[in-house]
Order: sequence, then C-alpha cells, then structure tokens
Amino acid sequence: MLPTHDVDCPECGKFVYTALSLEDVLAADAPTAPPVQTDARGPYLRCPHCGARIAMKRITTPGGAGYRIA
Repeated sequence: MLPTHDVDCPECGKFVYTALSLEDVLAADAPTAPPVQTDARGPYLRCPHCGARIAMKRITTPGGAGYRIA
C-alpha cells in the first residue's frame, strides 16, 4: 500500500486532498480526488473552505498521471 497523507490549503491551512505519496501527488483518476480544473493560467484546485485558487502542476509518475501543488 502506498503511503498517504493529507495536504492542506496553502492559504487557510484546511484539508484539501489526500496525497498518494510524500511528494503531495494527487492521482488524476482517483475516485475521491477533488476535480482539477484548468483556466488560462493552467491547472488548479479550488479550496472547498476558503475558495483560494491552488495552482497545480501535472506530473507523470510510474503509477500514472497526477498533479502536485505548483
């Protein structure tokens, strides 16, 4: 089983998603993952608590595609 831990919003400090590795990777296809949106500035998550735009970076891991806080 992969190590998991909670990743918090850099603005308000509240929980945003559960990472699948120590590098804060969000699996793109995880059923419980929050939706990663895209706009003119690139991929991002919206914090469900404070509404902050959290910039994300798409990465490729041995397990597949994912995202990490940029």
